[in-house]
Amino acid sequence: MTPVHTAQVVHDRELVASSLRFRNAVFRPTRMLQRLLSAGILVALGFIVPPGTVRTAVWTGAALMMIWMVIGDAVLTQIQWIRDPFRRAGVPEALEFTGKGIERLGPPGDADEAGQGAGSGAGAEQIPYAQIARVLRDEACWYLVLRDRGLIIVDRHDLDDGAGDPDAFTRFLAARTGQDVEVLDTSLAETMRRVQGARRDYLDSRRGQGILGLGAKGDRESKDR
Repeated sequence: MTPVHTAQVVHDRELVASSLRFRNAVFRPTRMLQRLLSAGILVALGFIVPPGTVRTAVWTGAALMMIWMVIGDAVLTQIQWIRDPFRRAGVPEALEFTGKGIERLGPPGDADEAGQGAGSGAGAEQIPYAQIARVLRDEACWYLVLRDRGLIIVDRHDLDDGAGDPDAFTRFLAARTGQDVEVLDTSLAETMRRVQGARRDYLDSRRGQGILGLGAKGDRESKDR
């Protein structure tokens, strides 16, 4: 089937960094707050324990955690970029958006990286639009979240050989997926809103359960025994 839109997505450092920022903002909104809380607890604990080796170890742990909060994303971006199969093979990720779904060429296999022929890796993957759970965008990319929590990123510069119409592609995605294309907001206010949403979802999932994971019925059965 003739594609309506195509993309040759180059897996450079900026794309990998965008993927990490997106996952932190959408999938793991509480991670930074959890790290900050853990560091605060370690600092407070250092004032409680007697001076000596234990206090030094606790405060060292807090300091390392604070350092990781600053440089952690940069380190993870570099590691993921080094391990990226498309970068190692020196080829872009090929995407074709047809009327029925997305055809994605898998990363090259070992044979490709050894120079024994292109296209002999994982092969083409057919992704129906029904498998897309959410579509988000910012000024640089579109983010297609799959129902298995997979992620497809399309950089605007890579759409239709750099000549694509961003508005037309946004309308195309909305029409094919049947979903509104959300604007990705990474502001502090939006992050806090996502944190509250994650907390609310967790509390809803635990509703009716005790500390040991037993509901009211389970508690009564335990007492009967």
